[in-house]
Amino acid sequence: MPRIIGTPKVRFNLFNWNEEETYIMVYFVFRPKRMLKFSTGRKISPNNWDRVKMRAVHSRTFPESSYINSRLELIERECLNVYHDTNRGRISVEEFKQRLFPLINEDDDFEEEQESKPLTFLQFVEEAYQERANDPAMKPGSLQVVHKLLVHLKNYSSEKRRKLEFSELNERFYSDFKAWLHKAPRNHSTNYVKKTWANLKYFIRKAENRHFHNDRSYREFQIKSTPTTKIVLSFEQLEHLAALNFTDAPHLDRARDLFLISAYSGARFSDYMKFKPEMIKSHQGETILEMVAQKTNQLVFIPLLPVLDRVLSKYNYTAPKISNQKLNKSLKEVGKLAGLTQQILDVRYPGGVRVEKTVFTWELLTTHVGRRSFATNFYQKFPHLIDSIMKVTGHTTEAMFRKYIVIDAKDSAVKFGRAVSE
Repeated sequence: MPRIIGTPKVRFNLFNWNEEETYIMVYFVFRPKRMLKFSTGRKISPNNWDRVKMRAVHSRTFPESSYINSRLELIERECLNVYHDTNRGRISVEEFKQRLFPLINEDDDFEEEQESKPLTFLQFVEEAYQERANDPAMKPGSLQVVHKLLVHLKNYSSEKRRKLEFSELNERFYSDFKAWLHKAPRNHSTNYVKKTWANLKYFIRKAENRHFHNDRSYREFQIKSTPTTKIVLSFEQLEHLAALNFTDAPHLDRARDLFLISAYSGARFSDYMKFKPEMIKSHQGETILEMVAQKTNQLVFIPLLPVLDRVLSKYNYTAPKISNQKLNKSLKEVGKLAGLTQQILDVRYPGGVRVEKTVFTWELLTTHVGRRSFATNFYQKFPHLIDSIMKVTGHTTEAMFRKYIVIDAKDSAVKFGRAVSE
């Protein structure tokens, strides 16, 4: 038997996969040559068991799954508690079993206690979130998206005094939930509500596939995105920004440098904040930066352009640490000092209502403007290299890329006019 390194894992499996219903077994190798093996006393059909997650599968036809899984998690926790309480399992197998028997025996009245309380949609999403939270491979950003959705659903359920049963999944609920997200004090924008709906729709579809409901009105329910004001800084503006002296304001110096890193690498904030010296590689005589994008898990290769190299070398090729929120605040101060005072029309949709406001360019300066400036500037200068630029930014289709960049309509008209007149 292999040597145990770290805390051993409690495993659950079925006693006989060929039976119509079979017992769920516990397997726990808590010391070398010491394996705890016993029946939970609970039977299940192999069709309702997920052998990878080692849990019962949630479905409308098997409402007992939630209860069974909660019992298995309790058994798992108690196994680990006994293991740690006995100096990492310095106990006999029989003594270990005796410590767990009270927990197993209290489950004898399962059929009487569990009168098929169906899972609600809210509980369905909550359990899906817990599954993701327990998955070490889950990206923090993806988990945060589900958490935000879950918080919205819980708040909506509490405020509206609705359990959010599967029977409530219909167009009336979708319209009401959309209006609730727009309503004060939330005042979420149209595009935010659209993204929230896309995440909600994923779980509604997943629940349908598991036969919790059969209402398909969600497929027809649409929320259209709205255009918003986007800005980019030109190469000339970036050069002016780079020339500013912030010796007496180190926080602004760092903010300006981080913006330049983004504008000459095309990387997202979550990625360039993780730049390290070991990511610098040499390929065919050129120096590149090799990294895995956090959002897409894609391997990305970024050319180490002169400006990028100069700024990164200032910090030993490791981006100075700062939160996104603080960086955005400092960038507005940097932009103001840099003279980004051109007035532009800022269009937003708080609460789903169009609001127009004239603002200075520096007021819209954020970390993401750097990445968008990279894509726009290099495309305008080297349009024939669009495929290479997309590989750096991580866009998978040209349509997505063209939607992302900012091409001024006036500049396009002038360019077209010159081309025709030649």
